[in-house]
Amino acid sequence: PIPRDAGEAVNAFQVKPSHLDCNGHLTSPVYISAAADVLPENFTYNRVRFEFKQQFKYNTLVCPVLFLTDEKTAVVDLRSDDGMSCAVAEFTTF
Repeated sequence: PIPRDAGEAVNAFQVKPSHLDCNGHLTSPVYISAAADVLPENFTYNRVRFEFKQQFKYNTLVCPVLFLTDEKTAVVDLRSDDGMSCAVAEFTTF
């Protein structure tokens, strides 16, 4: 679940051909890297949960939004340029 606070939009990027699989969809490693890249430097995690909602295609702007829910949990909502949530990653330490 996405937290209710506003979050912080960081590191938006345009989907390039090298980000795509043979079907024209953003690859899973790109989703995971995009989400992990916006975590604070000192944030450590040992569990990642991903929820894919909508695919990103070529030339789409991916807008990660970071939510730090507590010292052990961070949620990154990967949104399209129109604000639609396309994937959500939850990073936790237990």
